[in-house]
Amino acid sequence: MSSEIYWLTLTVIYSSLLFVPHTLYRMATTGPLKLLNNPVPGDEPFAVGWARRSNRAHMNALENLASFAPVILTIELTGASNETTVMAAQVYFWARVVHAPFCIVKTPAVRTIAYIVGMSATLTIAAKLLKIF
Repeated sequence: MSSEIYWLTLTVIYSSLLFVPHTLYRMATTGPLKLLNNPVPGDEPFAVGWARRSNRAHMNALENLASFAPVILTIELTGASNETTVMAAQVYFWARVVHAPFCIVKTPAVRTIAYIVGMSATLTIAAKLLKIF
C-alpha cells in the first residue's frame, strides 16, 4: 500500500467515525427506536448547538473527502507519487483531525485555518497531477 493510500484510508475511517457524537446525542434525547425512524417535518434532530456543529463537521469531512479521494486515487493510478504528495496527504489528514473538534467546540478561527490547510493540501496534490510544479 502506498503512503497516499494509507493516509486516504485513515481519512476515510476518521471521517466515517465522526457520526458518533451527534448520533449518541440523538439516541440519548430521542431513544434508539425513534433514531431508526425517518425524520418527520418539523423534527429538530439537534436541539443543542454542539450536536448541530458535530453533524456539520461530519458532513464537511465527507464533502471534502469527495475532492481529496479522487486526487489520491489518481496519484496512485498514474504513479505520480513523490515526497510532496505523501506530505500533502499527511497534512490533509491532520488538518481534518484538527478541524472537527474545533468546529464542535465553536472555535471558528482554528476551524477555518484547518479547513484552508486541508484544502491547500488537496490542491497541492492536484497541482502535481497537472504538472504545475
